Amino acid sequence: MNHNINKEVINNIQVSYLNVPLAIFLIGPNGSGKSTLRKYLDLSDIQTNIDPDMLNKIYLSNPLNKNNLFDSSKHALRMYHEAISKRLNVCLESTLAGKGTMQRIKEAKDNGYFTIAYYVLLNSVDLNIERIVNRVQRGGHSIPEDIIQKRYIESPKNLISIQTQFDILHIIDNSEPYFRTQFSKINGEFKKVANQLEPMALNLYNQVLVPLAKE
Repeated sequence: MNHNINKEVINNIQVSYLNVPLAIFLIGPNGSGKSTLRKYLDLSDIQTNIDPDMLNKIYLSNPLNKNNLFDSSKHALRMYHEAISKRLNVCLESTLAGKGTMQRIKEAKDNGYFTIAYYVLLNSVDLNIERIVNRVQRGGHSIPEDIIQKRYIESPKNLISIQTQFDILHIIDNSEPYFRTQFSKINGEFKKVANQLEPMALNLYNQVLVPLAKE
């Protein structure tokens, strides 16, 4: 049932674009559901698909490499810069907690890319932590709780700062066992999708994103 709901929700905000090259950003705090979202998106036109979880899994499989996560990040960065330099369609997944991804988003826009962002969030950092614990039990990599908490605060703040760089932005709540689109911004125009926004989405919509869009 959840699969069918997710499919229907994401089909309503499926990848759609007129201009190339294309850059898609799957962003949100750790444990929000970015990798799950990826499964429902049509990324068939993407030529460079950067999946940090997959890269981490590859690098973590080498017990002799003590800098595996650092090397994984460098690998992702090389892939991104090469895609931009060749004007390839690219998809990047990130927490948006640091300045690096913000720079890469701006780099894409400065290079004439059409930019689409899917921002996935949960209503409680405790839920993010719980889902990461569940992921570890399934064989995924762990993240310290203090890092999860830090990124949970920093990520939406950075979204606020960078949102003008997106041609299309979709805000998706994943607090329930299925996705719920909250609101979208398309070519500068904001549109509510949910009749009642979830608390975190409401905070973004009312306090920051809409006022910035009207400046």
